[in-house]
Amino acid sequence: MRAQGKYCKRGHDVSVTGCYGNNTCKECSKANVQLRRALYGRPPRSAREKERQVEYYYENLDRVRAHKRTDYRRHRSKRLAAVKAFNATTRGKEVHNKANAQYRDTHREEIKKAGRLRAYRTPPEVLDAIVEYYGPECVYCGGDASGFDHLIPMVKGGETSFENLAPCCWDCNRRKGDRPIWTVLSLEGGDALRAS
Repeated sequence: MRAQGKYCKRGHDVSVTGCYGNNTCKECSKANVQLRRALYGRPPRSAREKERQVEYYYENLDRVRAHKRTDYRRHRSKRLAAVKAFNATTRGKEVHNKANAQYRDTHREEIKKAGRLRAYRTPPEVLDAIVEYYGPECVYCGGDASGFDHLIPMVKGGETSFENLAPCCWDCNRRKGDRPIWTVLSLEGGDALRAS
């Protein structure tokens, strides 16, 4: 007769072997992995095999990358569906949140800098100079300007500077969105924003 305690299905004492969150004994998990490797996969690689694989990878870098690209293209929809399904699970969300937290930890200074750039306010003297240069009308439709537009959007690398700002009404600014100024003006001349 067993002493009182927690035991897995195979009789391992969980207080000794340890247990995963889904009540699987760690010893049983290791045995399952080894069984799966024996049935379906090749045995674990030796250190020399790993070294050979790394050597091959760097000696044939172009060939390996080309193979990966074609393989990805061939199985793209299947892979994306698998990733989407995984991300919908609780485990997928945990992995995603952990990755985000790690990114925030390793790129903390860059994120702070980006936040400072977003929060950066243009000095009033610069705004006055822009209005003096362009006039108080919207540069797109000629109506009353209610703000300023980034000619090259900030998401495309545009800066908040005299050269990149122009007076603009709210409607035209919204219609332009994140498109650069030259793509908007090349659509239909000056009436490009009214058409979109």
